[in-house]
Amino acid sequence: GRDTTGDAKYDFLDIGVGLNVQTAGAYTVTGDLIGANNPEAGYLASAQGGAVLSSGSQSITLSFDGRQLRQRRVSGPYALVNLGIYNAAGERVAFASAPYTTTTAYPYTAFQPGLAELTGVYSDAGVDTNGNGKYDALRLSAGVNVLITGAYNLVATLYDSQSAPI
Repeated sequence: GRDTTGDAKYDFLDIGVGLNVQTAGAYTVTGDLIGANNPEAGYLASAQGGAVLSSGSQSITLSFDGRQLRQRRVSGPYALVNLGIYNAAGERVAFASAPYTTTTAYPYTAFQPGLAELTGVYSDAGVDTNGNGKYDALRLSAGVNVLITGAYNLVATLYDSQSAPI
């Protein structure tokens, strides 16, 4: 991880991608991170990096946003997947969906938090607003840790047991 703010929290997770360049020129590398031990969590972050490279062994660094990793609340190790390499014309010259590399283990809390984040503490309660003994509303509460004072909106979608939005 790379801490750019000096607060002992990683702002980025940098992963170098080694290339054997046949033709000198401008190249872009793209990739996605998944939890190496938790792939069912899906894609955690995406990154791209580019450089003008001479022929031979070269490297391009992908810098994954630490705030994105923290927001997903999945600890590492992370696997770099869906590695794409593009030339200056935007043509994909190589692609690999299988993991290219796996990082060392990182707790998600090692990464930079956002301005506010959910604590993971939730509660719900039915509300009878007219005294007829039946619920008229569902009140949901979520714990939030606010790092910077300000106005925030919490937006959520309620799903039924078939994973359809209500």
